[in-house]
Amino acid sequence: MKIFYITSLDSQKTGGLINATFERVKRHAEYNDVFIVNNNYYKTTFINFLLKIFNKDSSIDTKLMDKNEINGLAIYNQNIRISLFKYIKRLLQGSDAERIVKLYKEKQYREIIDSNVIHAHWGMPHGYIAYLLGKEFKIPYFITLHGSDVNSVKEKNLSKLITALENADKCFFVSEELLNSAINKGYSGKNAVITYNGVDTEKFYLKNEFNKKFKKIGYVGSLEYKKGADLLPKIFSNIHMRYPSTRFKIVGDGPLKLSLKKEISNLGIEDIVEFTGNVDKDSVPIFLNDVDLVVIPSRMEGLGMVVLEANAMGIPVVGSNVGGIPEAVGNYKNVFNLDNYFIFNISKRSIEILKNEDYKNNARLLRNRVEDSFNWDSIVSIEQKFYELSIKD
Repeated sequence: MKIFYITSLDSQKTGGLINATFERVKRHAEYNDVFIVNNNYYKTTFINFLLKIFNKDSSIDTKLMDKNEINGLAIYNQNIRISLFKYIKRLLQGSDAERIVKLYKEKQYREIIDSNVIHAHWGMPHGYIAYLLGKEFKIPYFITLHGSDVNSVKEKNLSKLITALENADKCFFVSEELLNSAINKGYSGKNAVITYNGVDTEKFYLKNEFNKKFKKIGYVGSLEYKKGADLLPKIFSNIHMRYPSTRFKIVGDGPLKLSLKKEISNLGIEDIVEFTGNVDKDSVPIFLNDVDLVVIPSRMEGLGMVVLEANAMGIPVVGSNVGGIPEAVGNYKNVFNLDNYFIFNISKRSIEILKNEDYKNNARLLRNRVEDSFNWDSIVSIEQKFYELSIKD
């Protein structure tokens, strides 16, 4: 079987979305012939200059090589140039999926017509591109929805997203909450399947020893508003004030880094908060092994890969009652509404967990749950089954 994947894989970036997508595709590549296209938007130098002047976008997008590799998987980068005209047009009209389809047909025509299945990871424009290609070439297509591609879809793109979802052979959602969000936006749910993200339980090994002198609390993720990173200083300060034998580690980078450091300094806890910056995905288990508890204060989240990765290592997680976080955490005592009491509640629960000395038994229970419910092999086998059924039909 040949699968044509439409992704946002980029070896220059890290994050839960990229890691989860890569793991799924990599495992399918063990049984199938896969062709992976990565949509890469890059702005002209002039656009980047204008955006910087008006403080509209701090990211600098660059053109990628036509082909690169991620751990042996070939990635074909579809570089999509954004001129001033194209930038304004996208702002006014939304997705330019039709233009991207033309590029696909120019560069990947043979790969498309030789494929048995098209699978898009991300709703817009990826899912709509899959819809257009599937319709024109009579190829069954699938879409995996990861989080903000549903929760933050722009109104001007919503009708296209719903069209793509309704006509797909199957739509895979990484959480029940994300599916409900799509239904609330007008999707029928008739072809939906829940396929949680999985964890590589060999890479994320069971932790045997926890810190004794000082308890260490960690955060792993992008330092941005939607991830709730701005709440970390007050959470850390509140915990330390009531439980002084705590230390903190922030793994990640992002636009809020400087303001976080400033607030942490103002709160007088800069000496006990460590910033590591971004780390390679293969190094995440090493950093998690150094903490006793993980906090996830996100305002928006599909499932929360770090929750599962921490639990696989036997590390408890506390977080916000948002998106798929409650499903990932499992223990509803450990999730809290983002209201005026959130910082107090999550701090109080963190201290309760850290004072519980029954680490070994609790760690094994967390590990067992991940092995039972978030196993990559079983998740990929579900997708494979639907691929095969679509071809038979």
